[in-house]
Amino acid sequence: MSAILTIVAAFLLVSTLRWDITLRHSNSSKPKPKKKVLTVTSLGTWRTSNQSINLDWVTDPKYTSVKIINSKLTYHVGDTLFLEVIARDGNKRRKLYGGDYLRAVLRDKAQKASTTGRVQDHGNGRYTVSFLLSFPGRVKLDVQLIHPSEAVQLLRELREIPNKRRWSCVFEGIQGQDVTKTCTHLANRSLSLSSQCDFSVVNTSRTWFCEKPEVTACNNITKCKSAQDTVDRLVTSDEVRQLFDRKCNFGEIAAALPAWIAAFRISGVLAP
Repeated sequence: MSAILTIVAAFLLVSTLRWDITLRHSNSSKPKPKKKVLTVTSLGTWRTSNQSINLDWVTDPKYTSVKIINSKLTYHVGDTLFLEVIARDGNKRRKLYGGDYLRAVLRDKAQKASTTGRVQDHGNGRYTVSFLLSFPGRVKLDVQLIHPSEAVQLLRELREIPNKRRWSCVFEGIQGQDVTKTCTHLANRSLSLSSQCDFSVVNTSRTWFCEKPEVTACNNITKCKSAQDTVDRLVTSDEVRQLFDRKCNFGEIAAALPAWIAAFRISGVLAP
């Protein structure tokens, strides 16, 4: 009897395992539903697929707000003043990414004294600025947007372009026929070094390369003039130029602060 029970139990165990394996196999063969991943990038906001710029998404100093976190009537030398800056775009929407180039200064015009604040970027459109108050007097707060984050990103992209500046140089050719070639600070990566004239100064950081003329020697170079920069060719649209327009971007954010916050007194007594 015990032998029969043992056989039955073993059969049930094998059947259960076989059913479990079959079930797992059938489940694994079914295609897994794809997860929807939403990626928010600058390409879908301030810059579209055709590289045109939507200035309504760019940080606007008119709508960017500043407030003092540890506000009080009198501060002492040695205190730390903390500000909070919330960046907003042209439609008054809070920015969800950082990168803005801000400058914050405390000034006392009577003493011709000033101190610059330390700006911390939290990467979400929020910035905190800290000032170590090192001199007594009546100071005014000035927070400026030097460049919006979108202009900073474009500057980084342009910085990666090699040989942004170019010159057109003339080589004296045979029988008075001059040859004009392009010259750059760095070697042209699309050309071999043997096909370029190297005018670099040894043991210094001064480098200069020109396309080697076919009919004359490199030392027959006579004159050079600046050609159109690569940056000038890339920065052609009105939207891009507005990103670097000082009238648009060199805005005073602190102008909207109440007078009692924008101008306050620092006592000459050292902080405890």
